[in-house]
Amino acid sequence: MPLRGKILNVEKARLDKMLNHEEIRTIISALGTGIGTDEFDFERRRYGKVIIMTDADIDGAHIRTLLLTFFFRQMKDLIRRDAVYIAQPPLFEISHNRQKKYVLNEYEMNQLLTSQGLKGTKLHIRQENQPDRIVAGNELESLLGLLANVEEQLRILHHRGVKIQTLVELDQGGPAGLPAYRIVVDAQEEYLHGEEEYSRRRAELAALVESAEEQETPAPDVLTQELHEVHRLNELRMTLAKFDIHPEDYFRRVEQTVAGETLPTRFALVDAEDHSTDVANPQSIIKGVRDLGSRGIEIKRFKGLGEMNAEELWDTTMNPQKRTLLRVKLEDAAEADWLFSILMGDNVPQRRSFIEDHALEVKNLDI
Repeated sequence: MPLRGKILNVEKARLDKMLNHEEIRTIISALGTGIGTDEFDFERRRYGKVIIMTDADIDGAHIRTLLLTFFFRQMKDLIRRDAVYIAQPPLFEISHNRQKKYVLNEYEMNQLLTSQGLKGTKLHIRQENQPDRIVAGNELESLLGLLANVEEQLRILHHRGVKIQTLVELDQGGPAGLPAYRIVVDAQEEYLHGEEEYSRRRAELAALVESAEEQETPAPDVLTQELHEVHRLNELRMTLAKFDIHPEDYFRRVEQTVAGETLPTRFALVDAEDHSTDVANPQSIIKGVRDLGSRGIEIKRFKGLGEMNAEELWDTTMNPQKRTLLRVKLEDAAEADWLFSILMGDNVPQRRSFIEDHALEVKNLDI
């Protein structure tokens, strides 16, 4: 059943306005269950599954959320009794040697390209006055997993506003490693290595704020953070050191001579045909392997369901023998009720506060 654009946000609407909305009336009529606590009857439903199918972009996510809000508020038993599903249309189509394959999401695409790129590939780590350290096969695959983990921690730290260069400048090496505690006092940053030192400094600042409040004078603006990502980076650096990869390597760049000639980098990828490609730093190694994996492959990214023809839509998203569905589960009704009220309701300050408190937890952000 096609929907024309975004449906009404029932969290903000009165019942009479909701029932006057054409798209919502159509949904109620099609399902046949009635709505609300008194009239809804699960046994009268006309279909075994209610499947929400939207584009894989921010507008599609919004439409999906509006539909879930309607089902949660007016047909909650559909969710309680596992009748609501979300279709998973593929995000990519890849073509190779006249063969087509559909890939569900970016994670699977990266996995596929990495797997392809690893075939016969070797990583050369150049060492001064010594033969190259060569990493290949399962060892190279393991290294790529470590580097991907590092990239994830760095991504989170970047979203937190932490400058990686500052962390590295304060690196103490050994067990102490990078500073895992951050304090910002009136926009001035402090980084600390030890938990005891961090606790002591927090207590000092708490006393300072309390004193200012008692004297009714302006209190300093204080932010304290334990950077769990840095704890993980300190663990990963010990393993990466076995590959002779160190924090300072992340700041290496491709350099040129005065004459404009490119100097050899510390890392190089050599493919199965013995062609060598220099890569500047550890973060470029993963991209380099994926670039090797994409050779000879045509990749098409779907922006919406409308880009697929009827046959593609059936094969990838609607065919019961092949499709992927996510079942919508209601595990904590009270928490779900609270979240829908905050995120879909009309209390803007409360929603803004929630977004600010949880902004750093976002993993999928469409800008």
